[in-house]
Amino acid sequence: MLLSPSDFLILLTCGFFISLLGSLFGLGGGIFIVPLLYFGFNLPMHEAIACSLLCITAASMMSAMAKVRTGMINIRLSKMLEISSILGAIFGALVLQALNVRVIKVMFITITTFMAWNMLRDSFKKLRGKTVNQYFIPENTSGEYADSYEDKSDGKTVVYETQNVLRAVPVSLGSGMLS
Repeated sequence: MLLSPSDFLILLTCGFFISLLGSLFGLGGGIFIVPLLYFGFNLPMHEAIACSLLCITAASMMSAMAKVRTGMINIRLSKMLEISSILGAIFGALVLQALNVRVIKVMFITITTFMAWNMLRDSFKKLRGKTVNQYFIPENTSGEYADSYEDKSDGKTVVYETQNVLRAVPVSLGSGMLS
């Protein structure tokens, strides 16, 4: 598909705003990229998803680099979960090739609806003053995946112990498949 200069400018502008929305809401951007390419540029669904994955991979790598510099990433845990996520993505890509486009559309709509519902639910909780995703952080940690980071708001070092690591592997595998 050869793009005209105006199509390229539209994609560039949309890409900027999709990146902005993705970073504001903590999304990879695929929720916006796939419909744009499919409906706006008549790209086949399989190709729109593949393009979205390429964009998200690049954005994720840039984000990860920034987080590594600030010390906000638990490298040991990340390595383990990355392997299962990559295996899930490979398996998901193989399954995707065998699926009918209608099935893929229904899956995409279902997943994006679920994500939107969760985002709205958490937003309403915050508006009502309820705490969302508050975690217990133990004082003394010494486990294999224990780590620390500096809290930029008060300059203190936060030490934490990662729990339920083995439960995270199938979740990471599943998220790789869904991506």
